[in-house]
Amino acid sequence: MNNTNQKFINLIMIMLLSSFLACTDPAFLTEMRERAAPVAESSNDYAWYPDPGRPGYYDPCVIDYSLPDNRENSGIEVSSDKEYWREGWVMIPKNKTSTGEGCEITKERFPFVVIIHADGNPNTEVGFDQYRPMMEHIVSHGFIVLYYKRNQVSGQDPEQGDKLFYLHTKHVFEKVMSNGNNLGAYMNHDLAIIGHSAGGSTITKLLGGPYDPGKPGIYGAGFNLKAVVFMSPTVYPEFENQSPDFSLHVPSMMGISVSHDTDGSAFGSKAQGQTMKTAFKYYDDFQKSNLLNADNKEMIFVQGPQHYYQSIPFAKSYITAYLKREFQGDESQNKYLKFQQKPSGLGQINDIRHLNWSANFYKLVNFENQNILNGISNTITLDYNNIDHSLYYSIDDPYSPHNTYCVELAWDNQQNNDPYFQLLNSNDMDLENKYLTFTISQRYTGDANMSDVDSRISLVDDADTPSNSINISTFGGLIKPPVILQNFWVAHPDSPLDATKNAMRSYIIPFSAFNGVDLTKIKSIKFEFNDPNYPTGRIILDNISITD
Repeated sequence: MNNTNQKFINLIMIMLLSSFLACTDPAFLTEMRERAAPVAESSNDYAWYPDPGRPGYYDPCVIDYSLPDNRENSGIEVSSDKEYWREGWVMIPKNKTSTGEGCEITKERFPFVVIIHADGNPNTEVGFDQYRPMMEHIVSHGFIVLYYKRNQVSGQDPEQGDKLFYLHTKHVFEKVMSNGNNLGAYMNHDLAIIGHSAGGSTITKLLGGPYDPGKPGIYGAGFNLKAVVFMSPTVYPEFENQSPDFSLHVPSMMGISVSHDTDGSAFGSKAQGQTMKTAFKYYDDFQKSNLLNADNKEMIFVQGPQHYYQSIPFAKSYITAYLKREFQGDESQNKYLKFQQKPSGLGQINDIRHLNWSANFYKLVNFENQNILNGISNTITLDYNNIDHSLYYSIDDPYSPHNTYCVELAWDNQQNNDPYFQLLNSNDMDLENKYLTFTISQRYTGDANMSDVDSRISLVDDADTPSNSINISTFGGLIKPPVILQNFWVAHPDSPLDATKNAMRSYIIPFSAFNGVDLTKIKSIKFEFNDPNYPTGRIILDNISITD
């Protein structure tokens, strides 16, 4: 059997498997939209995308360039005589079937991604070689990616980073991509910006001000800014209380944060007035002023990696999934985003806490009005039974990763007193073919050796018929303890018990998992804390919502 026939048979088998799964599990077709094709040949085997952890269809082709030597006219102030700031690289998708020399690509049009790198050692931490694996991976999935050096431009001077961004994007668009090769014809002008650490603070400068169509880097050059990605963005003390709502400028954002025992600033702030490197603040602030126009936001938190994690597979996999969904309309990537299945190739990374929000989420309850007795709708009331509850106000301060209010629930079921918390709706809810989503985390109890816990959820319909109880862990694992770093504590003005880092995460549960009730006439959603394996616990809960 020749290789061509074998490829055809492999493709047919994948398509048959997909059809079988779609027939046996209807959710497979509507949620995952997994595609059986195309199949791309890599150096080792066939790389089936759209799994964002695997290489895509295209080979990367690199064009290096240098800005003209006009520092005096550019307004750039550098910290040494070396003009590294002029150097840049553009990476372009090249069709694997192309046999020609140079960056010959197909007639497709690709989105444009700009990476603004972190501060650090240019040879070992933040140079082109350290970002190249991420760039190559993103390019292989059909994006043009720009990386430029900003080593001699201070990360604490976003004004300079702002200027440098404009100089490079303008030069690439007007010179590099139009230098007799007509490569500019293959850019569709859709733009994403990825900012790592101090590069993230550059994004705050780029987008923190009013909309300006005269800016050459984003608006004036005709770019359509569709998404930003914050990789542990540096939030300097002088910017800490400036919380720009980026949804005024861009409809979608992704944040990535990490924690590590040797770097207390990597997740939240160590103390009042100190620098922090976290995307949680921007995630929480995003959409506050622009709820109707902002579409999606994602937040990935990983415990373990240190700050320069750009070459670790988890970062490039999740960023690729996000970009493919936002720019290519590939809704199958929601398998890894909304539904939180892990992409391939993550290695030893296990503790991933994922927050997400979409414009099609219908929020039943949040606690921003500082009222823990009622939901945001006047048809919703909250009922508490044998469970301590209070507004977790201390989240709403600049020294915590989360900048929103939520409810704190503490239970003790050692006497089998049936503790629960439920949402009661005076109007029946039609939950057929929908999902329940919420954000949750454990709260610190003073025990540095806290373990995972679980909870249950059940429904009641308008005939007072209860459903079966579903363990939350069935759809995403047990509820993790807060992050307790061994060497650093978050300073909080109230109590040492608040000196921990609550990485909340989203759960999404299909209502089809509940049996014995009329899903078109549900009047109650109940969170139960009666699992005998977890007789005591304390959690924070927020953003209880319904989504398609």
